[in-house]
Formats: sequence, structure tokens, C-alpha cells
Amino acid sequence: STGHDWRRGRFPHLMPRRIQEVLLVSSPFDSFILEEDGLLTEKISNEYVDLGLTHSPSVTRVSTGEEALAAIRDHPFDLVITLLRLGDMEVAKFGQALRQIRPELPVVLLTANEWELARLTRQRRQLLNVDSIYVWGGDTKVFVAIIKALEDRFNAEHDTRVGDVGVIILVEDSVRFRSSLLPIIYSQLVRQTRAVMADGLNHMDKLLRLAARPKILLAETFEEAVDLVQRFRKHLFGVISDVSFNR
Repeated sequence: STGHDWRRGRFPHLMPRRIQEVLLVSSPFDSFILEEDGLLTEKISNEYVDLGLTHSPSVTRVSTGEEALAAIRDHPFDLVITLLRLGDMEVAKFGQALRQIRPELPVVLLTANEWELARLTRQRRQLLNVDSIYVWGGDTKVFVAIIKALEDRFNAEHDTRVGDVGVIILVEDSVRFRSSLLPIIYSQLVRQTRAVMADGLNHMDKLLRLAARPKILLAETFEEAVDLVQRFRKHLFGVISDVSFNR
């Protein structure tokens, strides 16, 4: 069919919920480490451009938990990324206070390095009041992966129903491995999607087709993985797992 015909079909209705504005909560020291090569918003934007993606989110940074809570009260952020060192309060207390203001707002903890991650025991992780944890490996691609993983989680139910898109499930309980695997999977997936597009498509057509790429859904436990497989069985392209997690 012609581009004109399918453009009025399923493609424009995909990915209805996107992350546009990110609040980053990090101490001046952590910010220096994250932004040592330039502004974070600019670096994330460059990653999006490299992958041929649009809708690059803007990043607002604050230094303390109190500043973050005030910003959340005043502004409709779509995602909060916090580092471990907040200066004025513990991450668990910050997460709890945030939940009281906006219970549905996703909060991701980004540990500055492997050493910080090692200090977080599995039991302590469950008390942090965050949706997920990643480790910063010095590569801005991890921010893109965090954002895309959340967008896929938000939109999977809608996009499989409306657009018949496929689903790939990544089962990974290791913070370190998923922090390095997800950026690779996303960049390969976008590149492969672009590679199979017809040369005749214009820029807008290509952007619409990119929205129809398979969703990556992350499961941290066997039970979560089984639940996702059952929910998306009809659209499942495959499962990626090292199967070495507690069962």
C-alpha cells in the first residue's frame, strides 16, 4: 500500500504516552561526573539523533530532595531519576515523600558506580521506594534505555492491541547486566528497524514506522517474566535470559 494509505492507519496511534520531561536529583559532585563532557540534555538529545529518534526529553536538575519535592509540586514531570547522595535526606525518605505528592510518578535510582551498587543489599533495595535501579557506567545511552524501557512498559498494552506490535522480554535480575544490556538492545533494535525500511519512505513515514518497533519489557524475577509471557503471548517475538536467577 502507499505511504498515504497506511499513515492514516495504525502507525500514528502508537506510543501515546511519552516521557517528555525528566527531573534529575543529584548532588553537585555527582552532576559534575555525569556532565563532565557537556550538558546532559544535549548529550541525551545527541543519542536520540544518532538513533534517528525524535521526542528527545528535556532534563531539569536539582541538588537536594527538598528542591526536587518542590519542583514536583509545581511541574508535571514524567520521570524522576535520583542518585544515592541527596545531601539533605535518604533516598527511601525522598521516595516516600514523593509518593505522597504523586503516587504514579516513576522514580529510578541511578547508582554512580559499581561500588555504590555493591553497598545496596537486596533487602535494602526493596525499602528504597523506587521503581527500578540502574548503574551509571559513564555512557549517556543508559539514560535513553531507562526512558525507552519505561515508555515501552507504559505503551505495551495499547500498542499491541492497536498496532499489533511485537514484544521482546528481557529477564534480568542483575542491575549491572541490565544497565549494560538494555542500551545495546535498544540501539540494535532501532538500527535494524531502520535498515529494513523501504528507501522510498520520507522522514515522517520513517518516524511513524520506528514507533512500531518491538517493545522491550523488563522482568526482574521469574514470576514477572511468566506474567509478561502470559499477557503478551500472541505478540511475543522472544525471551532473552541467562536463567541464572532465584526460582
